[in-house]
Amino acid sequence: MTPRFLIYPVLFLSLLQLLMLLRAADAGWYRARAGQFVLLLAVCGAAWWWEGVWVPVAWVLAVGFVLLPAWLVRGALARQSPGWWRAAAALHWGNLGRLYRAQADACRRGAAVAAAPDWPVAVRGTVRLWHLLACQARGDWPACVALYESAEDWGTLAAATQARLVAARAFAELGQMERALRCLQFVVLSPRTLGALARQLWATRVRLAALAGDRQEWERLLADRSVPRRWRRQGRPPVPAPVMPPPGYAAGREVLRRAEAQAAPWRRLMQWSAPAPVTVALLVVLTAVWAADEFGGGGRLREWAGNGARVFAQGEWWRLWTALFLHGNWLHLAMNGFALWMFGGAIERAAGGGRMLALFLIAGGAGNLGSAAAARYDVAIGASSGVFGLLGAFGVAVWRLDAPIYATVRRRLLVMLGLMTATDLLIGALEPQVDNLAHCGGFVAGVVATLALWRRRNV
Repeated sequence: MTPRFLIYPVLFLSLLQLLMLLRAADAGWYRARAGQFVLLLAVCGAAWWWEGVWVPVAWVLAVGFVLLPAWLVRGALARQSPGWWRAAAALHWGNLGRLYRAQADACRRGAAVAAAPDWPVAVRGTVRLWHLLACQARGDWPACVALYESAEDWGTLAAATQARLVAARAFAELGQMERALRCLQFVVLSPRTLGALARQLWATRVRLAALAGDRQEWERLLADRSVPRRWRRQGRPPVPAPVMPPPGYAAGREVLRRAEAQAAPWRRLMQWSAPAPVTVALLVVLTAVWAADEFGGGGRLREWAGNGARVFAQGEWWRLWTALFLHGNWLHLAMNGFALWMFGGAIERAAGGGRMLALFLIAGGAGNLGSAAAARYDVAIGASSGVFGLLGAFGVAVWRLDAPIYATVRRRLLVMLGLMTATDLLIGALEPQVDNLAHCGGFVAGVVATLALWRRRNV
């Protein structure tokens, strides 16, 4: 693989962000932000044609326009710091930059920026959320409740989910447990309750159980093995006081548990940041094999274990699987490893480590068989055929999540997976060293194996 492959992730990410902005109801309000992504796409085009210095320039712009701004905004929300807001404003052009600068000035005065009536609905909802988070940081629970009840529209599902989470904490602190549980039901069922919001949901439920004196629920939440250990290291919550739970609390808690069970398949698939043991072990093996071949074997492992039509015709069928553990260089390993972390971990959490590993090997062997039959390459290596099988299995798992609450986001996710697969196949058509037959064979084998062998609803 050449350095030009580094451009494809940036190109896909910037194009996806640009399409999201152009589809917004008030796209003109984000015109300057869209200009950033157009510039990034132009630099990606230059890097694709001429490589050289344009490749690092494209990555610098991607960090400055995509990754760093999102990180700064999250940090500003968590810290309510004027400095963080000014840093975020420096990386956003146009209206967004002016909004963040206004928020920085408001934070310095101990207030929050006022929403203008001509702003888009999503932006007005975001500003309301800032007010709500500022009240939460001060511990002003009555003000949180008043703001929550006065808001008519939060603009986006993500903002509405976070607002309900803050409101649930406020209701619990004020002793209104039934209303708190009702808010948490919406949060649990929301497809946006992932990552940081999932951590906040768990912490809020622990706090609510402590305030209600529900020792059993408190201990169950702390003993939940699906909860990452790092959440518990952030401080042990207070032990529940021995008080009588308020009326209606037990019924609300059971409804919340049923909502949790209904949302569990979605969470297992989409909690990409959570490590999966078998996937991690497989990544360690792939890295160790590459390092041994690169620094100790002089590339001889590729000759001994790589796939190819000639050696397969000689009866060395095991190469269909040994080739999965070999990679040409660090970039090849990094790209396959990242995709394996995402889709392998999702399938492992949904179906189990054994099934994920079986899918990887079945799809990888089938894809490499198609590659050997076509006889395009003398030596073919890489885990990508197995990874494409896991991608196909992930698509089947998303398709089977047919609950109405996930209909919209499920449709968008399937479209994004289709675009991702088409992009990978287009890259294979443009780059002769990419084995598209192995990719297609692995993808089809992953879909067929998932449909034929595992008919449970969450697989």
